[in-house]
Amino acid sequence: MKKIFVFAIISLFVFSLFGQEFSEGSLDSIIQKAKSENKVVMMKFYSDTCSWCKKLDKEVLVAENLNKLSRLVVLYKINVRTDEGKILREKYNIRGVPTVILLSEEGNEIDRIVGYEKRDDFMKELLSYIFNIGTLSDLIS
Repeated sequence: MKKIFVFAIISLFVFSLFGQEFSEGSLDSIIQKAKSENKVVMMKFYSDTCSWCKKLDKEVLVAENLNKLSRLVVLYKINVRTDEGKILREKYNIRGVPTVILLSEEGNEIDRIVGYEKRDDFMKELLSYIFNIGTLSDLIS
């Protein structure tokens, strides 16, 4: 019995390390968290009925990638069908899902990825936005 208990505790710990680390709370609290951790916010707009959103989760936003991303960004997902989701959908002019928006520590939009992209393309584009490489502001400066 003791071995089963120890195994269960270890399993919970290991699985918690690989869980999807999306933060919860209001957008204001998420922005404050990002500011205090010196990170950007990655908002993922989705719908439960969206097949491309599910494909993005299953093939791109897998635990391994989320764990790497969580070192750079505060992850926040918004269901566009909830009350808060409807408000944020209008505020950020979301016309389709999935849409991923990066916000600076101040809450300003850095850029967005609209629709599904394969894992390597998605991660490359996302990291270029986070590190401001090849973006419009990078080219201007």
